[in-house]
Amino acid sequence: MTSSTSFFTTELKRALKENAFAIKSAETLPEKTADRACAKIVLLEEKEIQVELINDGFRVQGETKLYDTLDSLLLNVSPKSMEMVSQTLSSRLEGLIARRHSDSEDKTSPDVETEGEGERKVQAPPETSTASVIPSPHDPLSSERQPVTNATLTIRCIKSFEYRTEKNLVLKGLDLTTLTAGQLIEMCKQAIKTTPGFKPYKTVKLDTLKLYNQAHSHKTMNLIINLDNDEWILDDMEKTMEQHGALNETEYSLFSREAYDAFKANPTVRSRAVESPSSDEIAERDLRLLMVCRYGGIDL
Repeated sequence: MTSSTSFFTTELKRALKENAFAIKSAETLPEKTADRACAKIVLLEEKEIQVELINDGFRVQGETKLYDTLDSLLLNVSPKSMEMVSQTLSSRLEGLIARRHSDSEDKTSPDVETEGEGERKVQAPPETSTASVIPSPHDPLSSERQPVTNATLTIRCIKSFEYRTEKNLVLKGLDLTTLTAGQLIEMCKQAIKTTPGFKPYKTVKLDTLKLYNQAHSHKTMNLIINLDNDEWILDDMEKTMEQHGALNETEYSLFSREAYDAFKANPTVRSRAVESPSSDEIAERDLRLLMVCRYGGIDL
């Protein structure tokens, strides 16, 4: 049990570190019963995660509350990379559970001795199914969980470089072997027209795709756009996304090439000015407040 528990703690540490969580300490906690493992992870932000592995799954405890899913825990630990971390931890924990189940089946299937014609034969135990055990030497990365014929891409639609205004568009079920870069841009434009919350982006000229982040590969620290690596711009609109190197959970930026070149020549980030309400707006607000008070029987 000690080796399984140690492996469990190691996998948790690796998953958290891969997704930008700064770990202060990690330790294995004493098992409550023989079929459980428990690990405690303390982040640099002094928030503590306790993950307990049980036969049918796992449960997570963060700070003083008990959470049934990793998503609810991550919402209380850090807003960064919640979906990616949840998927990574889920995959690693499910892989560990599959290994533990496989080990327990092996232990409960001892060799059976049978007597034949004057001799004792040892009957080999029946082969256990290993369909749930991942055959690869490592647990699947997030970019490997879905085939390129059924991939998910995140498109960062950029409205303004100067004001760092962008909104993510998630496209699922894409066949990257046939979808070209030009078709992807048109698909994004159509999605912007019909997806709630994208009304300000309907009039924005969006004509260029650039790689922003690829899971477990290319990464950037720029919040709005990576101005370096111009070779990451998809210039050939006829090439398929697979030919451009796209994998599942790859992230691209979609923007105006003209606005990009202008911002690159003068990369100045501005903040939005807070406008004071006009006198007409103040009068309208006061009138609405007065009507609400009178309707509720409140005398001013």
